[in-house]
Amino acid sequence: MNSRNESLELYRLRPWEEASGTLNSLKADEEVLIAQVGKILLALPLEIKEKMHHLVGLKISLLRTDEPQRPYLLRVVSDQKMKREDGA
Repeated sequence: MNSRNESLELYRLRPWEEASGTLNSLKADEEVLIAQVGKILLALPLEIKEKMHHLVGLKISLLRTDEPQRPYLLRVVSDQKMKREDGA
């Protein structure tokens, strides 16, 4: 991620909150996975990286639940690669 994004604050979804947009990037930090969805930087559990790494560039929707067995539900909204919002 570039220095412009590093100044943004990480956001953690609350149960039954959803984030939708183009998955622009993924970065594994020491304790969390940082996913840029649209213009939002989400803090996610590292375990979800395997489900998401192949979706970079696609429009997704990520729903946090309160179910321990399935804490996040992920779906692809559009399987067409989207142009990144920063023009890259």
